[in-house]
Amino acid sequence: MPLVSPAANLETICEECFADPPPFLQCFAPFTYHFPMDQLIAAMKYQNRPQLSKLLAKLMIKSLAKSQQQAPELFIPIPMHPSRQRLRGYNQAHYLAKHLANYLNTPLADQILVKSQHTDSQKGLSAKDRQANLASAFSVNVKALQKLPSVTHVVLVDDVITTGATMKAAAQCLRHAGIERVDIWAVARTP
Repeated sequence: MPLVSPAANLETICEECFADPPPFLQCFAPFTYHFPMDQLIAAMKYQNRPQLSKLLAKLMIKSLAKSQQQAPELFIPIPMHPSRQRLRGYNQAHYLAKHLANYLNTPLADQILVKSQHTDSQKGLSAKDRQANLASAFSVNVKALQKLPSVTHVVLVDDVITTGATMKAAAQCLRHAGIERVDIWAVARTP
């Protein structure tokens, strides 16, 4: 599925990103985190309904045609710490990324980015506390990255962007590993 070619549009850059550019180039979150998206995402995430990720990914794909997103070379889901993933039984970001990768015929690399530190839940934390909570939480699996052909553009996938702290920390980690362009995609963004 061809996507619209990227164009730096200054009208779409938020004040905060303009003043302090994040480690990612573009953010794609087509929905606002309120009804019905909040209910669908919560059901997928907390009510053991990972199958909803297929519907959510399909809705994201439909919104892509109106966006200025460039198709990446690789999708990377935001990882969970292994202990938290064992408790939940799955990583909802993995399922979203898998469906997006299938729809766009793009590889998925779920072993590149690792949540190497267990952190407190981000839910309910302030923006400053979220950033502090994620300091050094992610690492790159260098061996897995070296197995890939030269990759310069990846998309990080998660379910919701609240303050952007998770995506910023993960994108920074990938940039330090040599990935030139990191974009972030999520189903929804909090208002």
